[in-house]
Amino acid sequence: IVLATVQAATSIEELSGLLAAQNRRQGYTVQDDGAIAVPDVGRVQMVGLDLEEAEAAVFQALVENQLDPTFSIEVAEFNSKRVTVGGAVVQSTVVPITLTPLKLQEALAAAGGVVAADPDFVTIRLYREGDVYQIPLSGLANSDVTLQAGDNVVVETDVLASNEVELRRSSLD
Repeated sequence: IVLATVQAATSIEELSGLLAAQNRRQGYTVQDDGAIAVPDVGRVQMVGLDLEEAEAAVFQALVENQLDPTFSIEVAEFNSKRVTVGGAVVQSTVVPITLTPLKLQEALAAAGGVVAADPDFVTIRLYREGDVYQIPLSGLANSDVTLQAGDNVVVETDVLASNEVELRRSSLD
């Protein structure tokens, strides 16, 4: 989380209009207990709050501590919301979910793409909250799957079916 507060300025800066352009920005990491530690204020709980609720919590904490409540909040990055991607990909990875929704195709691209001798025998399995969803690789282009925090994506190849096709192909030659 980044807090931007108005910075004190000299009268020359105020006259030249630099006051509006100069903000003091300070980054805060939401800790494991769900709070940020703001100097002269203390710990402010952020867990489970949307942006508007987080602004209200910080505003209240500033007012209670008799500090100037002029500030804005922006989310710099997410570290707690992520998706794992593994199986038949170039590199198994953990992909963060940011302000932009994460699509299945983007998560697979972040893992370097699918690695398979025969794409016809690739199945993408999405494990979400105890449920399993299967998407054939051939149907991926027509899907618009948005991933959620905690999802696990596993790319699997059906080696037996692929070997049977290879045997049939070689016997036809």
